Amino acid sequence: MYQIALGDDLRGFLVLDGVLAEPPAFKATPFFNFSPDPIIQETIEIQLKGTSAQIHQFITRLHQIAQLTLDYQMGSYQSPQYLRFQPTDDPVYFASPLSQVYLETNPAGFLHQQTGSKVIILHYTRPNYFEDTQAIELPLSGRAGADILTGYPWINHTDSGFFHGSTALIKSTYLTTHSNHLPAPLRVSFARSTTGAPTFKDFFFGLYHSFTYASDGHFFYYHNNFLGGTAVADFGAIEGYYKTRSYASNDWFGLFYFILPSATLADLQGHSFRYFLHLFAPHAYTDLYMKVALESGGVKLFESAPVHSPPGVGYVILPPIELPPNRLLWEVNPLDLNVFLYTYRESGTSVTLSYDCVTLFPLAPAASFYGLHNMPVNAVLIDDSSRQRHNMRLNADNYETIAHSRVGGPLMVHPGQSSRFFAYVADATDQIPIDFAATLRLFFYPRRQLL
Repeated sequence: MYQIALGDDLRGFLVLDGVLAEPPAFKATPFFNFSPDPIIQETIEIQLKGTSAQIHQFITRLHQIAQLTLDYQMGSYQSPQYLRFQPTDDPVYFASPLSQVYLETNPAGFLHQQTGSKVIILHYTRPNYFEDTQAIELPLSGRAGADILTGYPWINHTDSGFFHGSTALIKSTYLTTHSNHLPAPLRVSFARSTTGAPTFKDFFFGLYHSFTYASDGHFFYYHNNFLGGTAVADFGAIEGYYKTRSYASNDWFGLFYFILPSATLADLQGHSFRYFLHLFAPHAYTDLYMKVALESGGVKLFESAPVHSPPGVGYVILPPIELPPNRLLWEVNPLDLNVFLYTYRESGTSVTLSYDCVTLFPLAPAASFYGLHNMPVNAVLIDDSSRQRHNMRLNADNYETIAHSRVGGPLMVHPGQSSRFFAYVADATDQIPIDFAATLRLFFYPRRQLL
């Protein structure tokens, strides 16, 4: 190793071995735990040579680092303490956050300290990876252009309109560089650019990974895909049309369906998606329920649990569906599927619904952010899956605050696969206005297990 160090960027790093090491640091030998476990325990043997005062000061600094790991876990310090390496063949640092740090020495070590030497055994627990200490910005591609850095122009829907894209592609080539060997965490910067009233509130993010499919056409379905209902032209609708349908029934009613052809299902590779329905106009019914079903050849292969569709809300997120359902052998292409939306009104009285888009929104990795208050103009939502923390900044450089309750796991990208980032934003009235715009930036922290 070119350098071994402990600490953080706020208080600095204590170099144990390698370049910039100063007395009494003489040699550090890590004893790595090569394990499949996600959390591992390890030790480093630290040999010290110097004056008794130098050794005492060095040990004091180690104890401070141990205390700061506790302070961070308690929320009273801003940064984790890291074990940081710089490999001999790599110009960048790789680090792993520490916990449960404590020191051990020979019972007679105090005698050796007086003669200018001491051996310290540092015990610690860490996640089973090292990651780049600097987040690297990823070029984004989509409806707004290719390989865009420093800000991709995002808008709150996807259709054939110019620049109309709510997703952005991270090409696989960018995820295999920078010594990235493992799934790596994203840092999302989502800056509101729409002017007017501060009505950005709830955010929905997701990622789709694939070795082979890098387009977006399989995820969005419109009026011309829906079998059921009457098409109505309207400039305010996604793709310029919505469908409307009225009915009265005491049972579940098949409102509409669309077809997933065999080739599409082959590309979707058995991933799970949330059926994300965008209503052109919210309804006023308090007793309306919806469910999604997968059918083929008139046979129902899967049916989700029902969900309530609240009055006044402009979208419905239905339970996840696996496409295609169940585990297949994947020796030939799967059979076509019909994706049905069923609705049910408890009162049995008439229902009229208007709808213009269904998105197959990735189930995992994904995260939802439910707003505690609205997001003003020029504010930025930051979600850092490495630190597992998020905030809202009132501008790009200042005034962070917690503004959302986050639900979901870390957002990760995979080496060797393209990743498509999905985002939708709901306003304070629970609508998803299709003209909402933002500037999207994505960064990642390359990870490796072996140095």
